[in-house]
Amino acid sequence: MPNGSLQEALFGSSSPLSWDRRFSIILDIAQALAFLHLECDPPVVHGDIKPSNVLLGFDFQAKISDFGLSRVFSRELSSTTSMRGTVCYVAPECHGCERLMEKADIYSFGVLILVIVSGRRPLHVLSSPVKLEKANLVSWCRQLAQMGNLLELVDERLKSSYNKEQAGLCINLALLCLQRIPELRPDSGDVVKILEGEMELPVVPCEFSPSPNARHLSRSRRKASMEVE
Repeated sequence: MPNGSLQEALFGSSSPLSWDRRFSIILDIAQALAFLHLECDPPVVHGDIKPSNVLLGFDFQAKISDFGLSRVFSRELSSTTSMRGTVCYVAPECHGCERLMEKADIYSFGVLILVIVSGRRPLHVLSSPVKLEKANLVSWCRQLAQMGNLLELVDERLKSSYNKEQAGLCINLALLCLQRIPELRPDSGDVVKILEGEMELPVVPCEFSPSPNARHLSRSRRKASMEVE
């Protein structure tokens, strides 16, 4: 593909991807997952959604690649299919021997959203905003949600050149996709509708809501952040 992989665009280029391209890539990936999960017969679970498996065309249109770990999905299967995807993108239920399901792709997509928005790798070590310890990207985002300051996650290289409403939508959507119980995650069709503005974002779980004991942010920082409902 002429623009290589998303991995190269995010981490191997001196010029950061614009916000418009990032949002478009997120939507392209969501539409691809919706096709695999809802339009293929039988449905297909990719099993390894990550930046290096997303390729970019001339206009940076994103396409999912590498179906080496993909599985045909059937709700009637009784056998188990363990998942062997990339560890930091794998849903928690897939670390055992549970059957591979489409909601595992949704979890991986949630991690990928955070990577695209932040320009950081999932195992990037960050200072916890609420504890005297370090946090990886997913746990850092969850803590920022509790602080009501999600937009701190946005790639610093973008400075103020991004759509705050879209960024807040993407991060909140990622939190929904990252819920530990698979059945609580949205399906890929709803993800597309949310991103396209055809469906309202569901209420983010209380575990990600701002804590009443959260540290007070300055008024200027509060205006620049999008609080979780």
